[in-house]
Amino acid sequence: MHRTARSNSRSRFEVLLDLCLALALGSVLTFAQSASGQPKFEVASIRRTESTPLMVHPPEMHHGRMTASEVTLRIMAATSYGLTPNRIFGPPALDKNRFDLQAKAPDGLPDTELKPLLQSLLKDRFRMASHAETREMNVYDLEVSNGGPKMSIYPQPARTPAGLDNVRGSEYRGSPTMSRFAAMLSGPAGRPVLDKTGLSERYNVILKFSAGLPPDGDAAEPTAPDLFTAVQQQLGLRLRPARAKLDVVVVDSIDEMPSEN
Repeated sequence: MHRTARSNSRSRFEVLLDLCLALALGSVLTFAQSASGQPKFEVASIRRTESTPLMVHPPEMHHGRMTASEVTLRIMAATSYGLTPNRIFGPPALDKNRFDLQAKAPDGLPDTELKPLLQSLLKDRFRMASHAETREMNVYDLEVSNGGPKMSIYPQPARTPAGLDNVRGSEYRGSPTMSRFAAMLSGPAGRPVLDKTGLSERYNVILKFSAGLPPDGDAAEPTAPDLFTAVQQQLGLRLRPARAKLDVVVVDSIDEMPSEN
């Protein structure tokens, strides 16, 4: 019983970690002016799925195609606006169902331009109505601890591609900028994380942390420190509670199920 509870707890934690890592790749809030005024997918299929995933990844965008498995409307909306899920607000329908998505963009459209197409798809097929606003929220500021950073500088300038980030369970390995790393931490930390380190380089980051004990209290000791302790001990950084005004998306209304394919 305890073993099952721990497995479920870790899988939920891994979902948040993977989502925020992927969404950290693009954090600019962009709104399509209207569904009819933006390019649309040439072909798009959305199917409800009954399966309950152990791991969830946000939609992948490669060579003009967008694919996703077992994602909620909140995840799709977060992807379409380049935000982490904890900056999407709206009705319960955002989390009620899961869907498989396959879509093809017009030929020649770069992958970097696919997010507005997903916005248009949500508006057309789910009748999503949304608006942007600024909200004051509880956040964590990612800062340098008193002893200074314990990470080594990645030997390439920050403007070059960031390379591969590897997430396995509650372990992160990568060479991110601190702004990207802060965005990745937003899921595991439970609230948005803002880069206040003042560090402009990319760093070699290896972070091992515990997802915490399940609600029924497994007696086994965690094999790694909690996230906050790990960030300080292993990286020479710290997460400090703070308040900040952030751009968010409010979904005013959205259908639970899409119109026909």
